[in-house]
Amino acid sequence: PVENVYVNDTSSDKVANTMPTAASMSTDMYGMATLEACRKILARIQPVQEKLGPDASLAKVASTAWFERIDLSAHGFFALDNDRCGFDWVKSKPDDFP
Repeated sequence: PVENVYVNDTSSDKVANTMPTAASMSTDMYGMATLEACRKILARIQPVQEKLGPDASLAKVASTAWFERIDLSAHGFFALDNDRCGFDWVKSKPDDFP
């Protein structure tokens, strides 16, 4: 169940080099980075899940993985390529642009 999952706030004392958010662009990037991190964790715990069976609870899988010294945290990274980000890097900026 989702209520058994803990997600911590982003903060530079927990995750180095965090960037400030800026509208939906950062939501998309952070969402994809989160997805990548989740996939890493799922790949690590898959052998535990298979060993315990499909009816094992998330708590049991996590506890077993912990005692088997499987890392239950992960970092994800994501960057949009220039073709998808929507910014025109060549276009001149107005004189009053900050």
